[in-house]
Amino acid sequence: MQARGKKTALIVAGGVVALAVIVLYATYNPAHSHLAPKCPVFLLTGWECPSCGIQRALHSILTGEWGLALRYNPFLCLSIPYALIAMWGAWGKGSAADKCSRFAFHEVFEL
Repeated sequence: MQARGKKTALIVAGGVVALAVIVLYATYNPAHSHLAPKCPVFLLTGWECPSCGIQRALHSILTGEWGLALRYNPFLCLSIPYALIAMWGAWGKGSAADKCSRFAFHEVFEL
């Protein structure tokens, strides 16, 4: 029973952290602040790496500006449906969740 309590505490703590990040990025625009962490690859080379623009894209998604988010980082925008399918497959119940799980985790289990 003690292990279940720890698992519940971790889930609650993770939810609180996720909610704090969502509120932070919904209210705070990293494109207009010098406090936002900058990409070290871009600072050293001047080239954008695949993760450049994730903070700006997340802010744009949370404020409903999907077109701008897609321009900032298309990888983040395209990964959201896959992440939702993977979460439903991991935590859902029923045949639909089983299908989502097989779709999302197919390559992982075949290695």
